[in-house]
Amino acid sequence: MRQLKMARAANREDGLVISKVLYKSWLLTYQNVFRKAFFEALKENRWVPFLNTMFENKMGTILVVEDKETIIGASIFGNSRDGI
Repeated sequence: MRQLKMARAANREDGLVISKVLYKSWLLTYQNVFRKAFFEALKENRWVPFLNTMFENKMGTILVVEDKETIIGASIFGNSRDGI
């Protein structure tokens, strides 16, 4: 039985790894939703600018979960970006 991992607050240095986790998640989750061309254009660093903006402007909270010091998941939450 695997031990439950604890989440920790992410930091700016985690940005690229978090982006890679999100990229892999999108590939698996939406593979039958979007066309292949969409994923061919998608890059692993796609979310880095967004994450950097979140860190710089303290726009929300980013938590990561690690397994043996490797980030395996992330949760990003905060106020709505659309003003609703």
